[in-house]
Amino acid sequence: MSATEMQKLLKPFARENAFLLVDPARNVLSLAGTPEELANYQDTIDTFDVDWLKGMSVGVFGLQRASVGELMPELQKIFGPQSGMPLAGMVRFLPIERTNSVVAISSQPEYLREVGEWIHTIDEGGGNEPQMYVYDVRNMKATDLAKYLRQIYGTGAIKEDSPAKVAPGLRTTTLSSLNSSGGSGSGGMN
Repeated sequence: MSATEMQKLLKPFARENAFLLVDPARNVLSLAGTPEELANYQDTIDTFDVDWLKGMSVGVFGLQRASVGELMPELQKIFGPQSGMPLAGMVRFLPIERTNSVVAISSQPEYLREVGEWIHTIDEGGGNEPQMYVYDVRNMKATDLAKYLRQIYGTGAIKEDSPAKVAPGLRTTTLSSLNSSGGSGSGGMN
């Protein structure tokens, strides 16, 4: 806590003409009073001047799709004190607008892993936006799988005789080996 903030906190407990001088450049608070007053000031300072990050774990989560402004209310619904969820009130969140990131602070590192999963899920979103998934077909031809999927989802089957298509700007090519054309298969470097 800064010395200036501590002075504001001590002022109500001090007598009217008490000596509470702040040097903001060095973050120093100078006090004067009776031994009892100084002991009370020290007790108050010890109560409020704590390192609230001591023993805490911190995670910084960058966002790819969502903005930090959109994400913060969602995180409060899930982790806020009134959420009723198991981790309610156990994680503090600080938005970093400039980097579109969220800082999560918790006393338990395992909570940050769960927070990270939630942030990733919310950030990925999807909702009504089209998404592309890539599936490596292993046990059948991709064209056969596409035909079945189109029949299931009602977009019609692809024609059996339709040629394979390549990406724009590319052309098809045929691969052959020397053995299949009757030539010798030897070769190497000298």
